[in-house]
Amino acid sequence: MKKYSIALACAAIIALATTSAPAAKADTVNIGGDIGVFSNYVWRGIDTNGNAAVQGDIVLSTDALEGLSATAWFSNAGASTQEWDFILDYSNSIEDMNLAYSAGVIYYTFLHAGDANIGEAYFGLSYDAPISPFVTIYYGLADSALPNFDQGDWWFDFGASGSYGGYDLSVTGSAVLYASDMTRSPSALTAAGMPTDMFDNAFTHVTLSASKDITVGDLTVTPSLTGTIPLMSKAADGSQYIYGFTVEPEVFAGVNIAF
Repeated sequence: MKKYSIALACAAIIALATTSAPAAKADTVNIGGDIGVFSNYVWRGIDTNGNAAVQGDIVLSTDALEGLSATAWFSNAGASTQEWDFILDYSNSIEDMNLAYSAGVIYYTFLHAGDANIGEAYFGLSYDAPISPFVTIYYGLADSALPNFDQGDWWFDFGASGSYGGYDLSVTGSAVLYASDMTRSPSALTAAGMPTDMFDNAFTHVTLSASKDITVGDLTVTPSLTGTIPLMSKAADGSQYIYGFTVEPEVFAGVNIAF
């Protein structure tokens, strides 16, 4: 969920598709993607829908701009709030140090729920090893029309991933630092009838994930199982909150097909 001009994301996709590479290299534009079905759509520990979701993306890249890609990601997050995210990413590695990094911007949009649209910038770093540590940091670029997401919000994902017995395994811890905002002040929350501690800075939750890639012809089929465990202290009403939304432990499964 983020707010950054959709025009830039769309322009990036067009630019990648129409790069000025010589005609002899016209075949260097690459198109890929994936699509999957999941028992639920959980974003940063938040159950966004409560129902099964179809999710996928289309990715454009070109050898002329190595490391740069533009992605359009979608999910039928709900009957009236289908989500489209537009991502411009640059990824590369420092092979001598076994380090990989990525940086980019994301613009999250919601059909019939535009007040939740917001933009984020991010930077990620990982170390290539049998058990690979990683960290990704997100920064809110602008306020949404809702008090839930604001410019200056920070989100942190950190953890490790590896393989065992042919399965890809990962554990991720997450934390949030909210920007100061009058709409989140105790007096404003009290006036709205909401708990005053629903926007506390905190380690939010742990995510555990297991998946396995299966090659079927030219396709890669990946079944997965994911669980999230909230870590925050309970608010005054006995609930746990992330971005002002109630959260509970979640377990969801999915099957993804990459092409």
